[in-house]
Amino acid sequence: MDPDALDRAITLAVARHEALRTRFVARDGTPRVVVAGPPASVLEIRDLSGHPDPEQAAREQAAAAARQAFGLAADPLFRAGLLRLAAEEHLLVLTVHHSVFDAWSLDILAREVSMAYAAFRAGEEPELPALPAGYYEMAADQLAALTPEAVAEYVAYWREHLGDAPPELELAGDRPRPQVPSYRGESVTFELGPELTSAVRELAGRHRATPFMVLLAAYQAVLARWGRARQVVTGCPSAGRTEPEHEELIGFFVNLLPLRADLSDDPSFTTLLDRVRTGLLEAYARQDLPFEQLVDELRLPRRLGANPLVQHSFQVLHGGAGDAQGLPVLPGIEVTRYEDETQTTRFDLELYVLDSGGDTLRGHLVYATDLFDATTAARFTEHYRTFLTAVCTTPAVRVADVPLTGADERRLLAGWNATGREVAPGSDPVRALAEVVRRAPQAIAVTAGGQRLTYGELDARSDRLAALLRRRGVGAETVAGVLLPRGADLVVAWLAVLKAGGAYLPLDHRLPAARMEFMLRDARAVLVITEPGLATALPAGTVTVTCADAERAADGTPLPGATADGPPPAALMHVLYTSGTTGRPKSVAIERRSFANLLSWHLRERSFGPSDVATQVANISFDAAGWEIWGALLAGARLDFPPDDTVPSAEEMAGHLARTGTTVAFATTAMAEELIRHPLGRNTALRTLLTGGDLFRPRPTDAPGVPVVNVYGPTEATVLATATELTLPTTAGGRIGRPIDNVRVHVLDDRLRPVGIGVPGEIFLAGAGLARGYIGAPALTAERFLPDPLSPSPGGRLYRTGDLGRWTGDGELEFLGRADRQVKIRGYRVEVSEVETALRALSGVRDAAVAPATVAGTTRLVAWYVPEGADAPARDELRDLLAPVLPEFMLPDLFVALERMPTTASGKTDRGALPLPEGPATPYVPPATDCERAVAAVWSDVLGRPRVGVHDDFFESGGHSLIATRITARLRDLFGIDVPLRLVFERRTVGALARAVEELVTAEVEAMSEDELLAELDALEDRK
Repeated sequence: MDPDALDRAITLAVARHEALRTRFVARDGTPRVVVAGPPASVLEIRDLSGHPDPEQAAREQAAAAARQAFGLAADPLFRAGLLRLAAEEHLLVLTVHHSVFDAWSLDILAREVSMAYAAFRAGEEPELPALPAGYYEMAADQLAALTPEAVAEYVAYWREHLGDAPPELELAGDRPRPQVPSYRGESVTFELGPELTSAVRELAGRHRATPFMVLLAAYQAVLARWGRARQVVTGCPSAGRTEPEHEELIGFFVNLLPLRADLSDDPSFTTLLDRVRTGLLEAYARQDLPFEQLVDELRLPRRLGANPLVQHSFQVLHGGAGDAQGLPVLPGIEVTRYEDETQTTRFDLELYVLDSGGDTLRGHLVYATDLFDATTAARFTEHYRTFLTAVCTTPAVRVADVPLTGADERRLLAGWNATGREVAPGSDPVRALAEVVRRAPQAIAVTAGGQRLTYGELDARSDRLAALLRRRGVGAETVAGVLLPRGADLVVAWLAVLKAGGAYLPLDHRLPAARMEFMLRDARAVLVITEPGLATALPAGTVTVTCADAERAADGTPLPGATADGPPPAALMHVLYTSGTTGRPKSVAIERRSFANLLSWHLRERSFGPSDVATQVANISFDAAGWEIWGALLAGARLDFPPDDTVPSAEEMAGHLARTGTTVAFATTAMAEELIRHPLGRNTALRTLLTGGDLFRPRPTDAPGVPVVNVYGPTEATVLATATELTLPTTAGGRIGRPIDNVRVHVLDDRLRPVGIGVPGEIFLAGAGLARGYIGAPALTAERFLPDPLSPSPGGRLYRTGDLGRWTGDGELEFLGRADRQVKIRGYRVEVSEVETALRALSGVRDAAVAPATVAGTTRLVAWYVPEGADAPARDELRDLLAPVLPEFMLPDLFVALERMPTTASGKTDRGALPLPEGPATPYVPPATDCERAVAAVWSDVLGRPRVGVHDDFFESGGHSLIATRITARLRDLFGIDVPLRLVFERRTVGALARAVEELVTAEVEAMSEDELLAELDALEDRK
């Protein structure tokens, strides 16, 4: 290596290309270009040959060079370094800012350095071709061509082309998106073998397309599956060198073209390919409008955590052997590419396909490590290859019909559903409880306040009541209502109904009279077991029975009509009502065999036994109540009923658990989220806390000291279908675990096909846990309980939950929200559960609910929240606090503070009871402080708006990056402090930015010495 010749060669290239000698300075808040003169030398040479490990030292210095930030106003934006590892081994490190360089420029630089080095090495002057013009001359010509009329035409095209595509395509990642991205990336590589590569080229040729178009269409289709989207926007870089004279210039010409794929009408792949070809050709004809200007013109919502409009990019790279691209050819020197372990990424995913002209295409997927693990990225490439293989074989197939999963993945999914386990004979609740009574008749079965009931007493009392019920018409497939307070009589009544062969219908005395009347009529209840104090809540003419009636009528005769075997496994066990989308409650019919399957799994999995104490917490009309009660009794444990007034309070409940020695308890999600703030492991005997019913959201600081078992399952699946044990603190609150015994879980697309690991879809349930259906509603039953195309045996059924989820790589399910919780606000689709999660994560917010509401004739996104503690944010602060976390279109317009969130009887948020907000959504609020008035005046002047309010948003007001630069410059001149450009994007309202400026001024003053402060005060006096 001749270091001097290399230095002269690189210095010559820098002298020829003014882009490499550029700095950017701000004058009056406007960026200006400053081009320095030709340098004498640019190559910094360091000798590492004496280092103990020269290669490691070189790696560290190369990584440091990549991390070293550029000062745009002061530093050269091109740096060159040569690290000497040994006499015949060197590392050339080139670091350049992207604003003056692109991939095309790298080839030009390599070519010119190669020619100049060879000449200098031979003692000659290089003869490089003259450049047709300077970079900035070309830039001026391009800007001149962007007349207002041309910009208007371009913007009109792009607005029509992008249509109603969402501003963000959010894939289900391994981690939530951070507020501020690190831009760290890693990559996975893959190959499209000779057969597939040939098929891609043949398919392109048959349809007047290029391999680029085929590969891009497939990429967009797979992105749509992973993002559960019908519209996908992918960024494709355009070289931007539209004239021949551009081809020899170093500089930043590249532009990003946002290409939309429309899959909303279920197209075939050939139709999608045709759309991609047309869109690509149209886009290239309009590539002169810079992407950044397009984003500003479209007024797209922005947030720091994600790029606007484009989060995924695609590019095909052409060239010889691939690795030789951009490498200089130096005589007598072997030059190879240095494999840098550090990678960055501007997007969530960047897919590069290298086409070297050979028989194999190679893929390189760069992924943001903030969001994805390597296994997830590798799985995406497998899905991409599987999709490509399928469409090359059958191009006319509809995109939605193309499978993503290969044989290995299908076997893995099948293995996760291999849950078959024999349910032991005698698992029916009545027969199983009889065995418990036989073993320990004197053991305490139920405690409620001061009342205690042994297993023998429970058996005898339920026998007497069952005899009376049979005489009153309760038997197989008949329903008896039970309207009793939580306690011993309730357990006696439920058991008696089952012993009589019937099914019980739990009733809550707080139900509206009309709803109770409907339930009794709809379920065809033959009678209601109640007590005198509650009988008045029943409709007139209802046949009633009390436990006291059974005691008075007892004559010792056996149950009439009872058989030794009892009802068959498929007999109806109980009926539960859940809310219906039509406004009419749905009656879910649960059979004995499905409940026996649940209890068999529960007793085995949780090692529940006679030494345990279980506290019953759920509302008795909630499906979990049956799980709590029967689970405790069949284990021979003590079932404890706390006072009714204990249940709503987590503090009281924690105290009750401690006093009673409770070892196992179930709590609804909302209650569990409060309980885990307490040191349960230290203050109670609890060994397991069970929870379910909603998305479980533990906080990073929650450490109860006991395992928390998060379960998932609708009432139609007999309480629960999956479970997972969490050790807190954890961030895995969305995990709902694996299927329980004899239950299968499928994540399916709209055509009832498995979507693959990591891909979101709707959760469907199958197997032994399914309910019979809905009483008296055959059409609704047929709609929700479908024939199971994946069943291992004929006649299987599949229940559509309406929930979204995905399989994780380790075989657990992750809950992603409701399929019907997605709303559209101002043209943007909003998943309200994401907004709710962001609100609940704020300090001082205990609970939150979000929904659209019509206010003053306009649909607005409204957030209801429950403030907590002294640090609870004020209502007018919430939008600013959410702005760094959520994109603009997801920010609620109105916030309504509540003392507590309204809940249904089952403990879930009652969205129908949320009070409607009143008044305008975004009223004008004038600046109140001197700083707010100063900031508002700057905005008004720079943005050209006569009136600016405290809550006005920078981007909504017409702001963009260049205007932000002018604002920070004006604020610097006004307040004498440096205002980081990032603050304008983070603090997007006048009020928020003013508070940030006040904080900066305060910090500046506090850092001053006494002499500096006095001098500043004197200067202020002089200016007066």
